[in-house]
Amino acid sequence: MKRVSRIGLNDCAINRMDNIILFNKTNTSLKEKSYVSTYTLSFYAFLLVTFILIARPQDVYPSIQLFRPVLFFSLINLILVCAQGMNPITIQLKQSISRKYVYLYGLMLLGIPFAIYRRGAFEFAVFQYSINILYMGLFILHVNSYKRLRALLFTLVFSVLFFGMASQSLGGIEAGRYSFGEMFDPNDLAYVFVSLMPFSVIFILERGNTAFKIMAMLTIGISIKLILSTGSRGGFIGLIIILGLFFVTKLSPFTRPIKFILCISILFITIANKEMIFNERISSLMNIGKDYNITDEEGRLKLWGKGVEFAIKRPFTGIGAQCFPAAIGLNRKQMSGQERWQAIHNSYLEIASELGLIAFVIFILMIKESFKVFKMIRKIDNNIINAKEIKMIASVTLIAFIGHLVTALFLSQGYSILFTLFFALTTVLNILLAMDVMAPSSTRTTV
Repeated sequence: MKRVSRIGLNDCAINRMDNIILFNKTNTSLKEKSYVSTYTLSFYAFLLVTFILIARPQDVYPSIQLFRPVLFFSLINLILVCAQGMNPITIQLKQSISRKYVYLYGLMLLGIPFAIYRRGAFEFAVFQYSINILYMGLFILHVNSYKRLRALLFTLVFSVLFFGMASQSLGGIEAGRYSFGEMFDPNDLAYVFVSLMPFSVIFILERGNTAFKIMAMLTIGISIKLILSTGSRGGFIGLIIILGLFFVTKLSPFTRPIKFILCISILFITIANKEMIFNERISSLMNIGKDYNITDEEGRLKLWGKGVEFAIKRPFTGIGAQCFPAAIGLNRKQMSGQERWQAIHNSYLEIASELGLIAFVIFILMIKESFKVFKMIRKIDNNIINAKEIKMIASVTLIAFIGHLVTALFLSQGYSILFTLFFALTTVLNILLAMDVMAPSSTRTTV
């Protein structure tokens, strides 16, 4: 236990000893009962669910939407897991961050009877957001080794590449902005690429496999082009912050020569695409005081003010999940007679106004705890098994998470699967670290 104290592992890692026992018993049980093939099959089913959630093949082939692919394969995955006698929700409740996530969902359910639009809040919580809760439990259950973590990260990067290529091929310009599919508007499209593009760096820095490096570089190139093509100012800010973190902070896994080469490359790309980069929308950031979002009655500043007002008026139950558009519409009808619905365009105020201030505090605590995990990982002893790998993954994940949080400041994405993904990934990194630090060498997660 002296090593644990020396490297500064906090309670977030120390309290994970039950995880080591849980996962080791699970794996032993699976071998003893000849469930290894089923367990592997359920992991691949989980990766397929991840691909469908991120790559959205249902947008490329709309006919498959009729089969509800996310729900269908999630249920198959759940059946395979339950057949092994495991419960994803029980495992989820053993982790600090994911336990808070379940509490957040509980508050969402409790707020349904008090919602502005009860039917909408019920349908969203029960039929849509339940997938997020299930996905997080399956994530923590399945990604229980570095080998599986790498497979999950590869799936993410491949999914982003698939979605990017589909967006590039099938999308188009609408009102001067690039868009694709029915799920995301241009701002949301930029949000996805800003949040997930950084994971490509992991495969660029890995030794070996040239094909993976090419895939990762293509993913970054397509992502940056699409972020700029959407004209999303929030996406542009998120992109600049990510690039800044990679190039000028200690978080960056790049060496100085690589930073120099990348800076020169970005400079040439900027010059070649200056008209697309410095378009009217992006240039308006230089004169934000006159932007309609600041001055207009229907701009985001007014919407954010209403979000704060709703949160204060209903601090315990909120106005109901996904109910801000209805609430602002009713408010405007009472004030001026015109019932105009709008999203709040701020993920944090979305949670505060729709689920209440208690839920908002829980949400912020999850974010704070995630940063605590990343800080802890950066301080681990390099002699610990897999230390270099987990440090690099954690640094890239932290950069992606920061870009994600910044971009979410301008969008209604508080219930996004990407928040679920980051919270689950942070939890798994913490578990794997605790297993390697505290478990005997014979049980460490090297495979």
